[in-house]
Amino acid sequence: MALTESLTLGVGFGWMDSKIKEFDDEIFNRMESELLARTANSVKLPEGTQQAFDHQFEGEHLPNFAHKTANVSLQHELPVGTKTIITRIDYSHFGDRYWWLDGQDVQKSVNLMDSSISLMVTDNLEFQLWCKNCFDTEYDSEYAPTEKELFGGAAKDVAYRARGITWGVKAKYDF
Repeated sequence: MALTESLTLGVGFGWMDSKIKEFDDEIFNRMESELLARTANSVKLPEGTQQAFDHQFEGEHLPNFAHKTANVSLQHELPVGTKTIITRIDYSHFGDRYWWLDGQDVQKSVNLMDSSISLMVTDNLEFQLWCKNCFDTEYDSEYAPTEKELFGGAAKDVAYRARGITWGVKAKYDF
């Protein structure tokens, strides 16, 4: 949306209210069989995992994505003689993310800020200085909780940390 001739605002929002209503019996039976084989007298499921399993995950959230997202961008173009300076800020919010079907492991919401400043020298030549995750927010891009071990996953919680602050310079020439 153009706020002025030189200022543009972008806004987006996403919301997913996911609840498992029914779990595929064939997959559940396979998981149950695997569970019994792996836990025979040696492993006790965490209480929340056992409860989720007891009701075939009904009512639990779908895992591995944020159920609420929002983003806002603001871009300004400033003509300076025959050149243009373009500044841009992007803010993104990702709500809670459940890492597995039992809903026990949750990544709390994440807020990220990206920014850039560009110099348009001509219609086909641009130089840009950019930054991603400008406030160096720490969060996991992927996570495999211990509960997955019982169904063929990792033996320990395994987290993959998302990239911290990154920045760079970009030169773009259109032929």
